[in-house]
Amino acid sequence: MKKHYRKIMCIIVLLAALGLMIVSCDVNEITDMVKPQNMGNTISNLKNLGWISQDDKNLYYKLLDNGKPYIYKSDLYGGNKVKLAQVNSINLNVIDGWIYYINCDDEYKIYKMDIYGQHNQKISDINVLFLLAYENKLYVISVADNYNNHLYSMDFDGDNIIQLSDDKVRSLDLYNEKLYYVSRSPDNTNDILYVINLDGSHKEKVFEYTEISWFCIYNNYIYHNIQLGVIEKTNLSNGEKVASYRPPQKAFAIISCNLSGNLLYYFDGMNSSLHILNLDNDEEKVVNQVDYNGIYILNNKIYHYKNDQLFQADLNGSNDKPF
Repeated sequence: MKKHYRKIMCIIVLLAALGLMIVSCDVNEITDMVKPQNMGNTISNLKNLGWISQDDKNLYYKLLDNGKPYIYKSDLYGGNKVKLAQVNSINLNVIDGWIYYINCDDEYKIYKMDIYGQHNQKISDINVLFLLAYENKLYVISVADNYNNHLYSMDFDGDNIIQLSDDKVRSLDLYNEKLYYVSRSPDNTNDILYVINLDGSHKEKVFEYTEISWFCIYNNYIYHNIQLGVIEKTNLSNGEKVASYRPPQKAFAIISCNLSGNLLYYFDGMNSSLHILNLDNDEEKVVNQVDYNGIYILNNKIYHYKNDQLFQADLNGSNDKPF
């Protein structure tokens, strides 16, 4: 087992122990596979711990150097690489000339710095394990006892904190200007998918299932994992099951996934294979004997980590090489 894979799995175990297993997929229908200008990152990238983001000229990403974590900046082709700051970060969001991130070395509090690595500062004392910058707000899922795993919004400077939901939120997605999230039922028997407006109003139950370990939304359908290797397609409007996707292998373990445009990427850690499912025609491509630790899609490329190094591949999984 690779060293970097163990590190990622340790973080995922930590999230699960905190009751906040947020392995999910991007629900924004991004046909050009580039981060939208009004978002700090794609939700899929954030749900893979958000170690990479971009603006229109540069990539910003986390790397280890002599065992120490840094935020790096380079152009879109890997040139002009510079270290911005030594910080153990997750959920990088780049928007309006600033990098917003969760500082793992300061109890998972929210920080920001400018894109040149200057003016690094804490903006909130809320402990969080999910952070999304969208339009002019930050959306976070808390983990501190005082905040009880609820969903909050705040301004970019950390002011005007608003609690959006009373539920204990386990995963979050954004689709058609609404927030979708999973919470456990009051009797602890099922998972429930809810939808609310961006201001927390008009909460509605979408559907209920025994377990929704991750989900994503495309073209008014929900794709969610119901057991090892099985993905179900459910109608967003009426909650009716439409189809199931089952891998050929008997043993299957989805480690990470990423939805970009009409393509759902997911990595089978048990069989070391990257799966690319076209959601428009159900055609699936399998790239065997790969080692994907996290799946990030930006700048019309796939990025992933292997042995503490960042790799870049084409969207079909070919031409995989160090970045």
